[in-house]
Amino acid sequence: APRPPAAVSAVISQRVAPGAEESFRAWGQKIAAAQAQFPGFQGYKVTPPIPAIQDDWVTVVQFDTDAHLNDWLASRERLALLEEAAPFLSDVHAR
Repeated sequence: APRPPAAVSAVISQRVAPGAEESFRAWGQKIAAAQAQFPGFQGYKVTPPIPAIQDDWVTVVQFDTDAHLNDWLASRERLALLEEAAPFLSDVHAR
């Protein structure tokens, strides 16, 4: 039987403004719920900053295919949520 293709991931690092961690966590719940509605979603993991090692919150989002991952990354829902987070995010990088 053909093996299903390996999952694909996006690594998203976000710099959260000092004191805005609670807002970021609450917003994180909303974006997690939104991405879970998208086809091919397989899960995500959030790693908070590690003092003296990494300043950013790092999220790894996993989908079954590139196409499904890109549908989410380019989605109107995600862009609206990023806009909502603009007041407490100073830096966002996805790779």
